[in-house]
Amino acid sequence: TRTGGLYTWGPNFSGALLHEERLVSRPTLVPSLRGGWAAAERVTHAACGLDFLAIALRASRRAPSEIDGATLDGVANGGQGEALAGRSGAGACANGVSRVLSCGSFVFEPPHALKEWEELRDLSLRSLVAGSFHCCALSTRGELYTFGDTRGRDISNGNLLGHGDPEEGAAAVNWAEGPPEPALPRPPRRLQSAAMGPVTEVSCTTYATLALSVDGRAFSWGDSDGNALGHASRECHTPTLVPMPAGTRVAHGDLSYTNAAVATDDGRCFVWGGNSWDGGIAQGRNASGPTEIKWSGVPDCYQCSSVALSHQHGYLIFHKKP
Repeated sequence: TRTGGLYTWGPNFSGALLHEERLVSRPTLVPSLRGGWAAAERVTHAACGLDFLAIALRASRRAPSEIDGATLDGVANGGQGEALAGRSGAGACANGVSRVLSCGSFVFEPPHALKEWEELRDLSLRSLVAGSFHCCALSTRGELYTFGDTRGRDISNGNLLGHGDPEEGAAAVNWAEGPPEPALPRPPRRLQSAAMGPVTEVSCTTYATLALSVDGRAFSWGDSDGNALGHASRECHTPTLVPMPAGTRVAHGDLSYTNAAVATDDGRCFVWGGNSWDGGIAQGRNASGPTEIKWSGVPDCYQCSSVALSHQHGYLIFHKKP
């Protein structure tokens, strides 16, 4: 919320919603001390994966008594104040310092309690977004960090984190000795790509990620099923350029399942993917890469400025031309 509160709801089998109930039937406030952060901190970003939650916190300038409707003394008198210091991820940030934490399970590993990722401490965040099994943190300087699982539950044919082939150099699995132990989530690591450069926007879906560079190019990586990445790379382990018409500058983009859509700075819209699994808005095209779409019913004085996708449907956002 605007005041830094966090509400969660839905199935809670991995404990990612920070409530005790297995099913949270309606949006419910997470008290800061139950969540494991100080009352003087506010939630600035939240991202939901399939079974995990990631949040960003920043120290608030408000008095603790103004947050969550209770003072630290009031909670301490109830016997919970001293326990806070010993909880995972409970180290409060100093004034102006930010931190990123997660809880739940990224894929097969046992669920973890709320923990801080030290690699992202005091990072000035622009956005925090999640796919089903991985998470991306984008700084205001255009630095992109990824963390979580590299393959996901159904074994993506590309690295979800974008850091190269995750199997390269790994020891072979001896299945005669039984299945391997579930891999622990990879900690946050900055995604270094000279071709991509600084990033202005990032979006994730189940098995893919789309990043937009500051100069208006689109890059994608992860699972390529259904032409979900918009380019010809079958096993895509690193950010790869999505081919667009010459002179096109991408302003905004979004992903959902195997579908993607981008809006350009001159009001055009392109889609790709949708050729596998449950299809979607981009299915049925005789193309594997981006295809421009048209629309009707919108006055000429408006142009498309952004896109938003969900499962088998989406929205075009229009603004009045200058």
